[in-house]
Amino acid sequence: MTPIEAAARALAKHRSGVDDFDELDKSVQETLKAEARAVLAATREPSDTMLDAAHGNEHADWDAGWRAMIDAALGEG
Repeated sequence: MTPIEAAARALAKHRSGVDDFDELDKSVQETLKAEARAVLAATREPSDTMLDAAHGNEHADWDAGWRAMIDAALGEG
């Protein structure tokens, strides 16, 4: 399952209180996926707090890595 699909399922469960994603109409599933994609895209840029947390870690370029991971997740569908 891709992050987009997982997020869409979480949105559906949050709204209905039950895990009913597979029973939803395909158009509703696609709407939920579009909403999940929008949320994921909105988190593409790391916050200052996130960057501060990464400083001193062995990975030198956390912000580029974060964007690359979000871009990869968005590309998964």
